[in-house]
Amino acid sequence: MPDIDHQTSQEKSDFKEPYSLGSFLVLMVATLLIFSMSTSQSLLPVVLGARGYPESVVGYAMSITIVPVLLFGLVCGLFISKHGPINGIIIGSLLAVCAHLSFDLLPQREVSLFISRFLHGTAMGFLLPAIITMSKAMLTGPRQTINFGIFTSAIPGANIIGPPLGDFYFRTFGTHGYFLITAIPGIISIALFWYLHRKFSRVEIKHNVVFGYFKILKRSEIFTPLYGMIFPALLWGYVLSFVSLALVTKGLIIGIFFAATTVALIAGRFVMVKIVSSAPKNVAVLGAILIMSASLVLVASFGGIGITILAGALLGLSYSIVYPILSMWVANDVPEALKPQAIALTNTLFNTFMYVTPLVCGYFLTLTDIISFQVYFSLGIALAAIGFFLLLPQIMQGQEK
Repeated sequence: MPDIDHQTSQEKSDFKEPYSLGSFLVLMVATLLIFSMSTSQSLLPVVLGARGYPESVVGYAMSITIVPVLLFGLVCGLFISKHGPINGIIIGSLLAVCAHLSFDLLPQREVSLFISRFLHGTAMGFLLPAIITMSKAMLTGPRQTINFGIFTSAIPGANIIGPPLGDFYFRTFGTHGYFLITAIPGIISIALFWYLHRKFSRVEIKHNVVFGYFKILKRSEIFTPLYGMIFPALLWGYVLSFVSLALVTKGLIIGIFFAATTVALIAGRFVMVKIVSSAPKNVAVLGAILIMSASLVLVASFGGIGITILAGALLGLSYSIVYPILSMWVANDVPEALKPQAIALTNTLFNTFMYVTPLVCGYFLTLTDIISFQVYFSLGIALAAIGFFLLLPQIMQGQEK
C-alpha cells in the first residue's frame, strides 16, 4: 500500500499530524467494511429461522449482547485512554470477525447462538468507541464537524452492502455458508486496520487515565441528550434485528428498504443536520424520533415497493438527524480529558438499549404477530419520547422553582 502520511497544505488545516486525508479515507473504508459484515446480521431472524430456530430463542440470543456491550464498552473507554484507539480497533475487529464466523463454525445448537452473540457484543463494545475516538483524533480545524459527519456516514453506509449482500445470498443459496460469505468485508477491513496500526500505533493520546464515568453521569447539562439516546436506540435496534422479519412477512423486499434507508441517511448527514441546526435541539431530536416511529408504522400498515421506499427514506432521514445531534450534544459538554470515556459511555448506552430490543421482541412475539408488535412498539416509543423531551423538562423546571 502506498505511503499515505504526506500532508498537502490544505490537509494540514483539516488533519492533525501525523494523519492525512489518505489515512482518514483508509479508516473510513475499513469502517464501512467491518460494519457491512455486522449489518448482514439484520437477517439473523430470517436465516436462523430457516435453520429451525424458534423466533423467541433468536430474540433472546440477540439480546445477550447487552451484557458484553455494557461491560466492554466502558472498559474500552479506559483502554483507549491509555493505549490509544487503534489498539482498541484491532481487538474489536478481530473479535467481530471471529464472532460472525462462529455462527457457521460452531455446532448448530441453541447455546452456540448465545456464544456467538456474546462475542459479537464484546466486539461492538470495543469497536465503535475506538473507531469514533480515532476519527476525532485525526481531525482539526474549522471543517472538523463536516469531516466527522462525512466519516460517520460510513457506519450507516454499511447497510448498502451488508443487508443486500445477505438478502441476495440467502435468496440464491439459502443459509449454508451465509456467515462465511458475509464475513468477507470484515476480513478485508482487518487488513486495512492493521495497516493503520503499523503506521500509528506509537501515536500517543496523553490523558491521565481516571475513572470518570460517574463525573459524566452527574453533569446535569447532558441529562437530556444522554438519556434521550434511549429512544432512537430502541427503534434502531428493532430495525437491525426484526424489521427484516416484518418485511418478509408482508412479502416486501428487504434490500429495497435498507437501500432507501441508507441512501437517505447518508444524504441526511450532509443536508438535514444543517437544516435543523438552528432549531432547538430537543425539538429537532423529538421530531426525528417521531418520524422514525411513523416510518415503521407506515411499512407495517401498507404494502408495495413505493411504500417500502418511502418508509425506508423517512427512517434514514430522521435517523441521520437524531444520532449526530445527541452525540455532539454530549461530547461538547465534557472536558477534553473525559471525551474518550464520554464517547464510550454514550455508545454503550445506545448499544445497550439497541440490544434490549430483540429481548422485548422475543418475549412479545410469543404473544402476538410481528406486524402488530411493530405498530404498537413504534407508537409506544413515540409517546414516551414526547413525554421525555417536552413534558419532563417542564416538570424538572417546576421542581427547581
